[in-house]
Amino acid sequence: MRLTRMSLIVATALISSVAQAQEAADSTLPTDALTKQWWQLTLSIPNSVRIALRGTTAACGLGQRGVWLLTSEPSAAGPVKQDCTIPLGRNLFLPLVTVVCTPFPGETLEENIQLCREVIDPYDQLTLTIDGKNRNDLIERRAQSRGFPAWFPEGNIFDTPGQLDVPAGVYNMVAEGQFALIEGLQVGQHVIHARAASSTDANAPTFDVMFKIRIVAATSVTPR
Repeated sequence: MRLTRMSLIVATALISSVAQAQEAADSTLPTDALTKQWWQLTLSIPNSVRIALRGTTAACGLGQRGVWLLTSEPSAAGPVKQDCTIPLGRNLFLPLVTVVCTPFPGETLEENIQLCREVIDPYDQLTLTIDGKNRNDLIERRAQSRGFPAWFPEGNIFDTPGQLDVPAGVYNMVAEGQFALIEGLQVGQHVIHARAASSTDANAPTFDVMFKIRIVAATSVTPR
């Protein structure tokens, strides 16, 4: 993960300005609730829980309701692997690359919208495959044109020992990124591979994640 002031770039989303003229220029970018929900869930998980559950099916199911929000982390040495068991009928929302920016005192949301956009712009190599088939057609750049609140616990994702200590609280922010909304996976095993990289910015981390998905139908509880 890369921390820039109070911007955070996370795994494998989109922005329009609050200013009226810039909103018109960005009218082709979808602004929806899923980007906000993805970040609100991600930011609410303490680092201690994130580390303890990393890579497990429990991590994939943490805090899920409605659309299943998938996440991961940067990888410079091949894909990060994540196992997931997901109920039949759930749509999946997957970031290839996404960033959140929250203003420091004296900064505006508009300035942070621009900051987030500049972080995402270099990512020009995006790949999404589902069960070995290219599904780049599902990738969309998504944005928030207005700020949204998110709760940070103690020991949150922004905390960097010796560098930055962000106290627990509710903060206003904006987000941007490249996401895919995946619908209609049937019962059984599936593999989703998502990768985002930049051919122009050597400092932009590569995001490479492979989800091993098991879609299951709900059954009755059978006590042992």
